[in-house]
Amino acid sequence: MKKYLVLLVSLLTFQSTFLQNTDIFHKVKINYSKASDLVKLANNGVCIDHGINKKNHFFISDFSTEDLNKINLLGFSYEILIEDVISFYQSRNKTDFEIKSNDYCENTNDYVTPENYDFKEGDDFGGFYTYNEMLDELDDMYLQYPNLISERVDIKDPNYTNSPHIHETYEGRFLQLVKISDNPGTDEEEEPQILYTALHHAREPGSMQQLIYFMWYLLENYDSNESIKQIIDNSELYFVPCVNPDGYIYNETSEPSGGGMWRKNRRDNHGVDNNRNYSYVDNNGNEVWNTSGTSSNPNGSTYAGDEPFSEAENRAIRHLVESKNFKLALNNHTYGNLLLYPYGYDYNQPTDDDEIYQFISSELVSENNYENIISADLYPAAGDSDDFMYGMLITENNQTREKIFAMTPEIGSSFWPQSSTIEDLCKGMLNLNLTAAKMIGNYAKLEDNTSNFISSLNFQSDFSIQRLGISDDEEFLISIIPVSSNISNVSSSISVSSSQIGEIINDSFDISLNESIVEGDNIIYKYVLNNGLFDEEIEVTKIYGQTQIIVEDESDNYNSFWDDSSEWSNTYEEYFSPQTSITDSPYSNYSNNSEEIIQLINPINLSGYVYAEINFDAKWSIESGYDYV
Repeated sequence: MKKYLVLLVSLLTFQSTFLQNTDIFHKVKINYSKASDLVKLANNGVCIDHGINKKNHFFISDFSTEDLNKINLLGFSYEILIEDVISFYQSRNKTDFEIKSNDYCENTNDYVTPENYDFKEGDDFGGFYTYNEMLDELDDMYLQYPNLISERVDIKDPNYTNSPHIHETYEGRFLQLVKISDNPGTDEEEEPQILYTALHHAREPGSMQQLIYFMWYLLENYDSNESIKQIIDNSELYFVPCVNPDGYIYNETSEPSGGGMWRKNRRDNHGVDNNRNYSYVDNNGNEVWNTSGTSSNPNGSTYAGDEPFSEAENRAIRHLVESKNFKLALNNHTYGNLLLYPYGYDYNQPTDDDEIYQFISSELVSENNYENIISADLYPAAGDSDDFMYGMLITENNQTREKIFAMTPEIGSSFWPQSSTIEDLCKGMLNLNLTAAKMIGNYAKLEDNTSNFISSLNFQSDFSIQRLGISDDEEFLISIIPVSSNISNVSSSISVSSSQIGEIINDSFDISLNESIVEGDNIIYKYVLNNGLFDEEIEVTKIYGQTQIIVEDESDNYNSFWDDSSEWSNTYEEYFSPQTSITDSPYSNYSNNSEEIIQLINPINLSGYVYAEINFDAKWSIESGYDYV
């Protein structure tokens, strides 16, 4: 009887799995004209939180045949771009693919890939780590760096003794947690904490892959990179690389070559969307869950569950959040090249810290150029992790906790990107991840504003400092250390305090030079920025000597200076200095795929000069994800 029962269950499980795997997914471009169109799609169970969105024009993502039927019934026009995306994702990894870059653009930070980061063949789960391979990476990190990273542990309440455990997934797994810090086995309560999560949705392997890459980067550069050392020594970084292990493993088993499109967890085999199962309580005491951007159909992609925190994965994250004191969290997803921040449950619901969110998110995407927007600007969706982490401050035990500046990176341009692009995808998130770790402490950015040319023996070194950290206002101490021997004297240190986040404060040092200095000599010195815990040094180089302006054009005599063979010309439309400026498209919009180059009529002869600069003011109007400067 037992054997028969086991066989019956196995057959039923196989049949259920088989039936759910027959739906074909397509890459589809949906045309729409207003924001309410996306809301209409979302409220009818069409998942539109990940994809390429050209506002009020079209939305591109991967949709099932069932989704297409809904889109069609709702009256939207659409175009199928790829008939079968799973087959497409798998087949393109079998061919060599060369990444083409813009010849005019250079990556200013060519990060070195960690030696321990393991590359995979594209036909092996799309080049991404499987769940067990991810666990192996975490174990290997602990084996090599036990003084910097903790051994992985289950996220669960040790006081709960019933079985199954309240934090145990439908298939019997626990979410895994590790911490990177200089004392990983000790809770140092005075150190600020940050949380990084990935794979709320099972078909988004890039969210986890870039975290593993980032973790190896931190560990391997601890001894050689002072900035990374200071992050690890003075903060605690927590990582949950896979929030949805059951769903992720389902994609492994159903599509071992990669391209699996299962999104939810595996509860009762229909699953629940883990990023719709959180909750938020508004200022009026109303619980905001399952109110927008969700499906009431258990088979829907955005099914929010039976009730808030009905899912073990969400309860586990809640337990973790309420047992720590995170200042900032990055809940990583793919895709869309976006950085989203709360609130997301409804339109026109900015947080009380909206100005801070705008500022810090802008700084976080300053290198990878993701678009930073409030979540609901894409479309409203209730029950996501960011709204919960920032806004639900009453705990399960009816205590209060501090708000978390939680955000969601939507990484890259595909659920299953070409395997040859994974490394660059990971590199594109490094600065964002590193800057977020700095922001939880007393962090500021210092910029030198002094001219590159010094023409007198006594000059002022102008600088600005801007506070970027979200910690309580603390003091910064700025000083200058001479590097070149031609500096004879520097004024005393400058203290900056009582600054607001984002506030820019300008000041200067007095510097004197030796009389023996000659024209062309380099003047080298370092700004030293101390935040109370450690020093950050910024080295600058100036050139001593009188300057000469070789060419100066105020733009009103365009034909006297510039070749007229291109579309460039001067215009009265807008200008910095009266009354004209030079533009590539005077009195019109530039054409699609245009490349217009402006060139001087007469070449400039720089023979005999030791250094030269070109300076100009510039302005452009670009659309994120489509136009680039």
